[in-house]
Amino acid sequence: MVSKGSLGNWDDVLPVPFNYGIYVGHPESQDLAVLDEGEALRHYEDYGRTEGRACSEIKSRMDFIGLPPPGASILEIGPFFSPAFRRPEANVSYLDCLSTEAMKTRAEALSNEVVDTVPEIDYVWTGQRYSELVDRKFSVVYSSHNIEHQPCLVTHLRDLESVLEEDGAVFLVVPDKRYCFDHFFPETGLPEVVEAWVEQKKKHRLSDILDHLFFTAHNDPVRHWLGDHGANRNLLPLEGERHVSFLAEVERYRATDEYTDVHAWKFTPASFRVLFENLFNLKLTKLRVLRVYPTVKNSNEFYAVLVPGCA
Repeated sequence: MVSKGSLGNWDDVLPVPFNYGIYVGHPESQDLAVLDEGEALRHYEDYGRTEGRACSEIKSRMDFIGLPPPGASILEIGPFFSPAFRRPEANVSYLDCLSTEAMKTRAEALSNEVVDTVPEIDYVWTGQRYSELVDRKFSVVYSSHNIEHQPCLVTHLRDLESVLEEDGAVFLVVPDKRYCFDHFFPETGLPEVVEAWVEQKKKHRLSDILDHLFFTAHNDPVRHWLGDHGANRNLLPLEGERHVSFLAEVERYRATDEYTDVHAWKFTPASFRVLFENLFNLKLTKLRVLRVYPTVKNSNEFYAVLVPGCA
């Protein structure tokens, strides 16, 4: 059983990102059985990482959500109608920007059928700081495909800190930009994140919205892993009605503060680690990276664990 605890405790109980036995013993890696531990690690760094070879106990989202200890108090952010944790099996509360009824309506509109998997939302977020909304702290905060949507990443991290126990951990499921519709966009850099914090962004940059609406790649991770990324629309001229749509979106942005939901931040496992280490070292967040579990072949997401630390 994983005990909730300090950095040291989480470090002791969470699986390591590279496990020699799993790497050389996986059914799809029988060609590596002859390698010793040092050779296997070098092979992974040179080839296995980009090949998406399994190298850890955490090979899927189901593996990842099995890490919080039984009975741990969990705040799940943005569950929509498919939460990772469910009551009564888990001691979980939910935070989302829609109420339960509003979420049911949206889910049914998207699926064209009655949806009975929407959880009862405990905290309906309307833009306030989490500490003003949530009346307690949790040993685990879980968030899947949410962090990349935050207009101000630093503000969001500070919100996570405010609802996390001192010896807690944040569990993040993060899209890998190489294997989703963000493929042709560059990884997020530190200056962009700091600029959003200085400006206290509450809605996305126009450039992010235009990128999302007009210049994304396809979203099939298997095709991306095969090297088929489709056309890079950044290199193609806008045609036909797309000129009109583009200008209309620019004018809409200028005329209203209406929020448009897009990816503000683009990560790979390596760029995520460096960026978050920099944010911690700059004291822009109290959360530091403890684990990053890499993207596995034919997947489009990786998994990260953040814990409070001392710079």
